[in-house]
Amino acid sequence: MALGTRASPIVFLDTQVFVQQNFQFSTGLLAALREQVRRQRLQCVTTDLTLEEVGSRLHSAVDHAEGAFRRFQSQARALRNSRAPHIVRLFKSFNRRRILRELLQQLEAYLAAIHPIVLQVDSVPPSVIFGRYFKGDVPFHRPTKKSEFPDAFVLEALRQYSKKAECPIVVVTGDRDWHDPAKPDDPAFNHTERLESVLETALENTPLLAAARQALEGAHASISTSVAEQFKGLSFMIGDRDAAVVGVKDIEVNITKGYIADATDENVVFSIDLWLSFAAEIDYSQRRSGMLPGSQEALRRPRFGTGEEPTSIWGSESFNISGSLSWTGTKPESAKLVDTIITDTRDIVVFAEDYYSS
Repeated sequence: MALGTRASPIVFLDTQVFVQQNFQFSTGLLAALREQVRRQRLQCVTTDLTLEEVGSRLHSAVDHAEGAFRRFQSQARALRNSRAPHIVRLFKSFNRRRILRELLQQLEAYLAAIHPIVLQVDSVPPSVIFGRYFKGDVPFHRPTKKSEFPDAFVLEALRQYSKKAECPIVVVTGDRDWHDPAKPDDPAFNHTERLESVLETALENTPLLAAARQALEGAHASISTSVAEQFKGLSFMIGDRDAAVVGVKDIEVNITKGYIADATDENVVFSIDLWLSFAAEIDYSQRRSGMLPGSQEALRRPRFGTGEEPTSIWGSESFNISGSLSWTGTKPESAKLVDTIITDTRDIVVFAEDYYSS
């Protein structure tokens, strides 16, 4: 992808990038971006409204985690009888205020490290936004997107800054409503859904990129093994019930695309797209409440009567993972896998091998 003409291209991250990366500021792609900024390969720009939204989504993530934590404690009451240290720790109180304060401090430290240019959306004349609204311009080009005023102010602030800087801004977002493919490209923006694509492009003129790609390719077997080991920890939902893997019958990992997010003399940070095909035995824990009849979630997950849930499942799912390699003297053959993590955690929708318990 093109990053513009400046020596250090300007990058904007939409809020969903932080959410997708699970607010992991010290590892993975966000940490790689911090290092690219530190080496002056990239510059960051954002808006005050975007920062408010990131903080709000962090609050929501903590609230969601607290609910999941308390549900686990309630459902696992029998484990309170255990004196194993790692089990005892699971029943400690959830100090939401302290956890939230710590995570917000991490966010503040991260922003200080990437020191983005913060644009004020108050500088955008409302008349400009209403003009775009009535003309149906981005982000109002879809009939169902007539309420996208926050995004409209962010886009206009970025557009004005791009004109002032005389350079397009690389906008990283999975929100396709930020771009109208039916109209000519806006010269103020280069759109991409993948932060890792931006990071790899910034490495193109470095001597380490080719060797890092060879190292990543050579590590495919180790990466596949690591992903397979994480399979049992993934969340499943069948009908309206949560399920967990209790036995793996078959599993196959097919790596489809790899990106180098950062490379130094000591390590390589990567991102990989893959397909995971599986057959497994499962066990059920609870019925999930809050799914309204007729909702999209309910429609794509057929319900089962009591005793009718399948005990064996099979299927395939796409995932994105990030991880790192260590190497010696930047030699591809010396690379060793350090860690991997599945970034896009979600419930897995599966096909049933047998729709009735055996």
